[in-house]
Amino acid sequence: MKLAIALSTLIGLAAANPRPQLPIPDTPPPPLTSHVPPETETIPGPPATSSPTSTSKGAPPAPTNAPPAPDGSICECGYTYCASVLMGMKKPWSQKQLAEAYCNTPHAACNNHVPATNITSALYICLCDDEDQKVGTHLDLVCGCDKCLNIGPDFRGRSSPDFSSHPAGAHTAPASAHGIKLLLLLLAWALPVAVRIVEASADVNPYNRLDEGRFVMASSVLRPLATELYFSPSTASSSRFLRSRIQNVRPLLSSRRQWHASAGLPRQTAVVAAAAKSLALVRHDSPVARVPVLLPKAYSTEAATVLPPTTPYSQLTVGVPRETFPGERRVALTPANVALLLKKGYSKVLVERGAGAAAEFLDDAYAKAGATLVDSPNGIWSAADIVLKVRGPSNSEVNSIKENQTILSFLQPGQNKDLVEKIAARKATYFAMEMVPRISRAQVFDALSSMANIAGYKAVLEASNVFGRFLTGQVTAAGKIPPCKVLVIGAGVAGLSAIATARRMGAIVRGFDTRPAVREQIESLGAEFIEVDMQEDGSGAGGYAKEMSKEFIEAEMRLFKEQAKEVDIIITTALIPGKPAPKLIKMDMLDVMKPGSVVVDLAAEAGGNCEATKAGELITYNDVKVIGYTDLPSRLPTQSSTLYSNNITKLLLSMTPKDKEFGIDLSDEVVRGSIVMQKGEILPPAPR
Repeated sequence: MKLAIALSTLIGLAAANPRPQLPIPDTPPPPLTSHVPPETETIPGPPATSSPTSTSKGAPPAPTNAPPAPDGSICECGYTYCASVLMGMKKPWSQKQLAEAYCNTPHAACNNHVPATNITSALYICLCDDEDQKVGTHLDLVCGCDKCLNIGPDFRGRSSPDFSSHPAGAHTAPASAHGIKLLLLLLAWALPVAVRIVEASADVNPYNRLDEGRFVMASSVLRPLATELYFSPSTASSSRFLRSRIQNVRPLLSSRRQWHASAGLPRQTAVVAAAAKSLALVRHDSPVARVPVLLPKAYSTEAATVLPPTTPYSQLTVGVPRETFPGERRVALTPANVALLLKKGYSKVLVERGAGAAAEFLDDAYAKAGATLVDSPNGIWSAADIVLKVRGPSNSEVNSIKENQTILSFLQPGQNKDLVEKIAARKATYFAMEMVPRISRAQVFDALSSMANIAGYKAVLEASNVFGRFLTGQVTAAGKIPPCKVLVIGAGVAGLSAIATARRMGAIVRGFDTRPAVREQIESLGAEFIEVDMQEDGSGAGGYAKEMSKEFIEAEMRLFKEQAKEVDIIITTALIPGKPAPKLIKMDMLDVMKPGSVVVDLAAEAGGNCEATKAGELITYNDVKVIGYTDLPSRLPTQSSTLYSNNITKLLLSMTPKDKEFGIDLSDEVVRGSIVMQKGEILPPAPR
């Protein structure tokens, strides 16, 4: 209640004390003579010079008492300049000259011919006699600013209308502005809400709309105060609220048309016209200007987006053949995702009979989900527009690929160049699931990480199956059993999964990686991070490791040999994209391992990290078992198929430039990163 009484009292005081408004004469205003001082004042300075009379129709006469520019200094017509810019030109304007131009301007507040503000912070406009004239020698004050808004000191702003061609009008303030100003100054520090209410209903003088622009703020609170603050800029600092709004502003010109600063000269017609115009920042010839500057890129909301060719889902058929690779038990699409694709609008989903049987997804489940069961693989390849697989196609499947067919599967194009060329000859489009970029948005498509997670888990289980002792330590009546010691080389997805699994089974785990950044991840799983006594970062592009230097590898080999003497199980996961797997476990290391030890090589398919590895086999070397299985994810077929199906389905549904229409947009980072060829044209790998 007290607040309401105080507010009403202040509003009454404000309304009761308006300042008289100067009348606007009915007769046309006089021509612009902004440099002519009042008759009652004498401005010291150089003798007056005359400028050539304008020859353009309707142009005002030249100022008759404006001091000439020193040393032939000139300015460009219609531009506004900070005083600091004018003083920094090749032919600088003197401080005295600027002070005279300041005080000669009719609206300037000069006591005893002394500017009311620091002359270096004032903003001027260059006036010319003729609207076609490009340079002039006369200045008029735009603003006795506390801070010049032509960001600089090396910028000047161009005002679109030609101020020299418009006469000066009566510069008056609306009566309501003074009362509102009093109210704001009293309330702003304690009652911001009242400020917003009052400012919203304040009368605004249309001829001074741009005066508030010099504060570079899109805030209506300054509109009714524009005229008052124009005459005395320091008034703004009397309010803590207004001072906080005028200070701490970003040193940028706003892109909103109504907030441009350089058109703040109180010329009735010119200022109103300038409100609808934009300003262009122009680099001025000064020492600072010679430093390159980055200007913001042009942006247009009207630019049309070019979409790739698309095909409605209702015209597309998806096919899922049975995997033909020996020992492969996974299936590319589960019944749950068959139902999802049909729900999204795809015409048909064809599934070869028995495709999911090894993964415990029976034909009946596919039929209930809406799939069409096909007896032979030829029925899939001949009818499907999009084929989903786990492994790359065999030679017989390549011959069944039809033109313009789209295929998604693991492919390893770098290691299977002959296969890639055969597929390209069939004019097909191919996406390699292992090439999906490792970015945040693509995590749901990252089948490689999904399979690596399963491989790391399964690697520990396979090692425990052939290891002759417990992984966990125990104390029993029969004696104490020490825990197994496990070394995991490579802390990617597979390595971290192996570390976590071994720790859960009670083993003592050590982890190694060439990337120092993974130390925290290894230690967070309860494992010990080991490293070589050498500073070299192995972080590569796309979250992968890079090939290390010869010196680092030598130090690494010494470390591994020392660890091989102590640990019971070694799990290697090191891969380098596009290159054979590095050899990390040498024969001499196997020689020093304890009898019954186990090595699990998850890089066996890429050549192996162990010199004794044979891809797809379990061998024994010097009483050390070396596991080189290449189908570890397939050994958990149900779980692997579920995750892979989710990845491949979400990737397929993401390629939708238009709603419920399939299209290949090469500007999409995920699409460009995973595509191998388009309609038979082999595309270069996307940069990573």
